[in-house]
Amino acid sequence: QGTRLISSGNENLMPEEAKTFTAGVVLTPSFIPRFSLAVDFYETRLTNAITGLNYANDSVQAICLATAPVYNSPVCDLAIRPITDPSDPNYLNPNVNMPTEIRNCPVNAALQKTKGYDLQIDYSWDMAGGQFALRHLASYQPTNSTLNTPLSTFYTWAVQPKLMQTTFLSYNNGDWNVALQNRWLGSVSLKT
Repeated sequence: QGTRLISSGNENLMPEEAKTFTAGVVLTPSFIPRFSLAVDFYETRLTNAITGLNYANDSVQAICLATAPVYNSPVCDLAIRPITDPSDPNYLNPNVNMPTEIRNCPVNAALQKTKGYDLQIDYSWDMAGGQFALRHLASYQPTNSTLNTPLSTFYTWAVQPKLMQTTFLSYNNGDWNVALQNRWLGSVSLKT
């Protein structure tokens, strides 16, 4: 007999919960007219994050089995077996109690962490009969990771550069204007 695979929603999902800390400062020194510098720091820890789980995943099975002998973890419901009584001696026998149905659905099981810094510089000055404006944005995010299940042994990392920068330069003399934009992305390394 085969095993049915079913993907579905989950009416028992709970709201994700986040703790966030942010701090920032804006400097506008009087000795440099039309100049400003802003620096921000942020850190977020998201618990009960929604993630898709499949009982075929070994770590998901381990979460269920860790709640023995009552097997009351919500992830235990992802596998439907002929023997549902955990006290039955054949309950853990894979030859007798092989799942007849495996479900794939979202659950509140992940942990996500982000931390980073943002920098913004603005400066404008008069020159050549018009006004130049310079804006530089930089973002450094050393942490952007997810722990998909409580028993996962490693975090997965977002595939994105840790450092991103964008520079805008424009000139306006009232009758016309011209603008340049440059975007720079840092290197990305894939962790195994």
